[in-house]
Amino acid sequence: MTPKENLRAALSHKLPQWVPLASHIDPYNQPRKEGMPSALAEKLEHVQWGDESMIHMDRHLGIDTCELIGPPIATRRQRVEVEDKKAGDDSITIWHTPHGDLRQVVRSCAGGSYIVEHLLKSPDDIPALAFAFDDEIHEINATQAEKIARHRQLIGENGLINFACPSTPLGMIIRAYAGPENTAYICADAPEETARLFAVMERSYVRYYALAASQDCDMLTCMDDTSTTTISPAMFEEHCLDYTNRMADLVHGSEPDRF
Repeated sequence: MTPKENLRAALSHKLPQWVPLASHIDPYNQPRKEGMPSALAEKLEHVQWGDESMIHMDRHLGIDTCELIGPPIATRRQRVEVEDKKAGDDSITIWHTPHGDLRQVVRSCAGGSYIVEHLLKSPDDIPALAFAFDDEIHEINATQAEKIARHRQLIGENGLINFACPSTPLGMIIRAYAGPENTAYICADAPEETARLFAVMERSYVRYYALAASQDCDMLTCMDDTSTTTISPAMFEEHCLDYTNRMADLVHGSEPDRF
């Protein structure tokens, strides 16, 4: 049994030959370089999203690979004009829509960046964000497809390609578009408008997942990696559970061998 077959067995609820073990590396989660062989330390000196760092680390440790990488998809909008500005360490993005403007500020810091001003600030912003999602077109990104093909060649039978896909609409609103505080007020003050926004987001994500599942991958991961302090069990059951099942059915229905 190859590592790839062993991982697939475990994910299929079958008895694997050994317990699969793989690493994860990204700009926020990096191994200590002290005592690391110089050749490996050099390869991991500048870890970037979607680079070959995980493959190199797994190969050095002699463990499996389950590489988390973005699918070869580019998203564009036809009727939303996006304006980008720089102000010191801040990157300012303004979405101009027929329903008003949305403004986001991302601040750079050592090792990454974080959002200091979210696009969605109040229920008044919901129509503009819903329009932006309804306007999305997802297409194959040839450059990313070539990168994934190279990673597939490097991994071979030693593991799997795992596409990092958008999480549930609620999870994305909390982490990317509104933040926990704004989300709490918006959900409480405008529940019907919020539900309609989630429905529009889901339609876009259905198109995204269907396209991602048609590409060369073994898994598609939807991560709602927020704690129960921001998504309660009741909120997850109301907004996320059925959505997650629908996405799983979509992927399995078109590509039965995908996890």
